[in-house]
Amino acid sequence: MIARHFLATLSKTAIIERQRIIAKLDDAEFKATGLVILSKGYLEIYPFETPRENPLPISKVKAGSKLRVLGAEVIKKKTQPPPYLSEAELLRLMKQYGIGTDATMQDHIHTNIERKYFTIIKKQCVPTQLGKAVVSILDENANELVDPLFRSKMESKLATIGEGKTEPTVIDEEITKEASGIYEKIQPRYMDIGSKLATILRGKSRENGANERGRKTTKY
Repeated sequence: MIARHFLATLSKTAIIERQRIIAKLDDAEFKATGLVILSKGYLEIYPFETPRENPLPISKVKAGSKLRVLGAEVIKKKTQPPPYLSEAELLRLMKQYGIGTDATMQDHIHTNIERKYFTIIKKQCVPTQLGKAVVSILDENANELVDPLFRSKMESKLATIGEGKTEPTVIDEEITKEASGIYEKIQPRYMDIGSKLATILRGKSRENGANERGRKTTKY
């Protein structure tokens, strides 16, 4: 991966076309967005940042042209959650928020997998019940720890040490003070937090067991 990243920095820029079609029906406005890779450039070598293509029929639609409405219907349904992030998408978001470096981002992902917070299934990062429970508890009691901007701010402070702009002792004191504040906030509630975490995990375990029995019953 390091070799690919280095070669990518020497390669040509990727050219991406973002497409959009806007259609109006009376006062209602409908939008469709698409994306096409015109030239892969460095993505040939570093495919981890390749976006998903979703081309629109741009060549068949002209600005100002009228379209015939083939039909309209009202559909009532529940919204669906977005798909799980792929490993490439997770790496791109980590880079966007400044979480880790090119040399450590994969290590961060591996650490989360080792701790069983999520697993990789068909190239997607699928959270485990433990991972969901931990995030839920932290969001309720110390949401700074699940805010990517918190980690990003910490990483940017650490970067100033390597750049020679700040003394390590200064950054150490700042980060320790901030971390201590979070710890002091949640420390009095650690018994309650542990109890909630155990309850969530027990509930999920029973739910999974019931689903498994249900599937077996249906099978036979």
